[in-house]
Amino acid sequence: GRFRPSAAYRRQTVPVRQTVAPLPEAVSMEALRKELETARRERLQELGVCDEAIAASELKPLGAHRELAEVTVEPPRKLGVVPRSASKGSALDAPLRVMQFNVLADGLSDDGFLVRPVLKDWPVGLGQVPSASGEAVEYRQVLDAIMAAKGDEEALLALKAKFSLPITKRNCRAVADWTARELQIQLLILAADRPDILIFQELDHFGSMSESLHRLGYSSQLPGCRTRYRPAHLDGFGANDGEQLKTFVKQLQDAGHTFLPSLGSTCMSIALQSGEHAQGMREAISAQGYEPELIDEARGGLKKRCFNGFAPGTEGLLRAAGIFDEADPARLDDDGIAVFWREDRLTAEGFEVHFPSPVWGCGVLEARLRTREGRRQVTVISAHLASGSKSADEDKRLSQEVAAPGGLADVVAKARRQASQVAAHGQRPAVVVALDANAYPQLRSKDGKSSVYSSLRDAAGASVWDDHFGPNGEELSAEAGVLQAPVTSNKLRGPDSDQPRKIGEHAYSCIDHIFFDPGSMELQAHVLPPQRFPSQEAALECLQPSLRNPSDHFPVIVDLVGAREA
Repeated sequence: GRFRPSAAYRRQTVPVRQTVAPLPEAVSMEALRKELETARRERLQELGVCDEAIAASELKPLGAHRELAEVTVEPPRKLGVVPRSASKGSALDAPLRVMQFNVLADGLSDDGFLVRPVLKDWPVGLGQVPSASGEAVEYRQVLDAIMAAKGDEEALLALKAKFSLPITKRNCRAVADWTARELQIQLLILAADRPDILIFQELDHFGSMSESLHRLGYSSQLPGCRTRYRPAHLDGFGANDGEQLKTFVKQLQDAGHTFLPSLGSTCMSIALQSGEHAQGMREAISAQGYEPELIDEARGGLKKRCFNGFAPGTEGLLRAAGIFDEADPARLDDDGIAVFWREDRLTAEGFEVHFPSPVWGCGVLEARLRTREGRRQVTVISAHLASGSKSADEDKRLSQEVAAPGGLADVVAKARRQASQVAAHGQRPAVVVALDANAYPQLRSKDGKSSVYSSLRDAAGASVWDDHFGPNGEELSAEAGVLQAPVTSNKLRGPDSDQPRKIGEHAYSCIDHIFFDPGSMELQAHVLPPQRFPSQEAALECLQPSLRNPSDHFPVIVDLVGAREA
């Protein structure tokens, strides 16, 4: 039926911008860093992580930080040693530090990642893996066996039977624990000297993250807006047709939070069907007669995207299932795209949401910011494109999300045209595009020529990877026998994965990008040095996520300065 916002949504007029007080200026960031690190250590100790692993994962302050990959493939480099000094003749008074990060959704983190042993009660040596027979096997031997069995489902199932044990699952969950990772994300931000703009994908705890980052001096809500964040799924918002989209976008802009959820996300669906929530949710759905709408009888689980536009909203079901948290309604949420900015450096003027095609979840978030010093407008555009590493997947991304009329490339090109028009009368606005494209520069569509990377680079004008990849994605920086081109993803599903066919698939590519308009900005430096390895085999020694890097992606952190001619 026609969507009507619930009574609970209509009642949301309480002026509570944040529930956590901003950090007083008198309190140093170092004191806050110590507080967060203490909380992280306490959480990891609760999970049974050994002291050695905890200590090794601490992110040191600037000037003492090693690489997130925990492996030295070049002479040691430091995070954040690049000073924030503008280039001569720059139209900006200081570099704009930008952080792009797929933070790995909590709801997607229990995916059987192959991770290093970290538990205190690990039954064998830390360089070994226990087996069902009680035998201790060297970690590298297990890794080699997984890679050798790749594609052989029978062999992979045998490996799963041998190496997937309660202790290995607990080890993986300790590494992927959201409470500890949320603290480590904040510590990473502090280690990077608090970037001016943060762009996250796969964030399924926007409510708590926005409150936590407020203590670090960040905002994610438009000035003048005071409505407390409330997940869209609770009130049945949808993106299935033009009318639903219009209502949804109006709700987003009225509330003023720069967060675009993926309505009906797989992330939330998994959370509702696993562990403590599963039985209560199924009973609530049955008791309220929603099985035909929500349950896929053939699979025995929730239908895909079933809560996208679920008119009653999920609050009633969650209450009946005993899941709804009165004190924290945002505890269970869809994952999505978020933009945060440092309040002492920038202010927000508005944002727009674009849906390039009728395909759900393919939204683009465009935030308009302005620097407090210099008063330059900065347009930040972000998206999280569909997954898949084959040419057919690239075709789909191009046709439905990037190159479609009104798609991401059009949004970027329009922002750049508008910047050019403003430049005719004053200072040229900056345009920054940060995203998880799920597409690496070398990937091509079926025609062998077109690609997401080249389309977006053409639309924006430049990429922070220009020293490493050409305009069409060809590798420039791979040094034979020394280092390969940068990657932002280095993960592998192990025997604990519930998808045996995907065990051994090594995701090793550069899929996270920051593009920018060279008419207004230029790259000064990578604050976090690009993650590069001598070989794909060498990269297997430092798979992600880890206690040190709180995601299965590496963050991309750069300093952009005003172009000399701007």
